[in-house]
Amino acid sequence: MEKWYQRWLEGLSRIQSWFGDVSTADHTVIDRQASFFYGTKGSKGWEQALFQAAEDLKDFREKNSWDRIALGLPMISQKRHEPKIEYKPIDFERVASPVWIRVVQAGDKFYPLFVILSAPYPSQVETKREGKRIGKFPAPDVSSILHQFADHLRQQQYQGEGGR
Repeated sequence: MEKWYQRWLEGLSRIQSWFGDVSTADHTVIDRQASFFYGTKGSKGWEQALFQAAEDLKDFREKNSWDRIALGLPMISQKRHEPKIEYKPIDFERVASPVWIRVVQAGDKFYPLFVILSAPYPSQVETKREGKRIGKFPAPDVSSILHQFADHLRQQQYQGEGGR
């Protein structure tokens, strides 16, 4: 997997050299701030590798329940015996998650790969309950949350690098 990863980074670097630096992203992009992390324990099938990635993402989201809105909007949240609350971006239709999951085959094993991309994010988020607006608040510091996610992946024994 390490050999695959190094070759992939070489290819990515070549492609990035074709384009100039982008000061701000107006859509989800692979830029110099992007981060790439792969699981070090291979699985016999792609389903197991994908399941492992999903579990690692779920673990982060549960530990950082409020900050998970950085991983895409709109989002619906519901606590036990309470009405659903919808979190919506203001001035955006939706916000795609800057975290992508892929499964990579290297040799006879499959590995989870997380890609953390640059993407625009609204400055404010509104909340709705049963279709009625209940408030708005400043958006969280997405860069900080994605940095925490990268740290979480490292704690889960992922390897990788990037701008985060």
